Amino acid sequence: MYCKSLGYYYNDPKVGNAQKSKHFWQSTATYYNDNRPVGIPMREWNVIKSHYYRVMPDVDKFSGWYNNLLNNRASGPSEADVLAVAHDMWKTSNKNKTFKYKHVWKILMECRKKAPQSLEHHANKNSRTSQLGAHTSSTNPDTDDSFEI
Repeated sequence: MYCKSLGYYYNDPKVGNAQKSKHFWQSTATYYNDNRPVGIPMREWNVIKSHYYRVMPDVDKFSGWYNNLLNNRASGPSEADVLAVAHDMWKTSNKNKTFKYKHVWKILMECRKKAPQSLEHHANKNSRTSQLGAHTSSTNPDTDDSFEI
């Protein structure tokens, strides 16, 4: 999977998704060290990996709240309004502490895995099937109605 903001593939196209963990984290560390902000020291792959697994539970929790609020909002509130409500929810459930991984969350929101899903994505199967029972997707188009039963 390609993440535009990070500029690399989660799954290396040459290796696929069968790459070894160490290879993935080494390529992630290479990208991080090549693009780190000025004044930030270089980091080894194992440090980046442990930081990722320490940060991601909080980022996933916040992302879930944001996506839920965004998909279920009434007409009117902008994405900035939804983000403000998600921050308020975070503060309420975390002893009035602010969400400190906003910079990580912004990067990951541009990646397909964490991006908000459309309402059609969450629709039940009955609403995604045609009258003939065929699943409506680009890989299984509706069949021709001219056949006899």
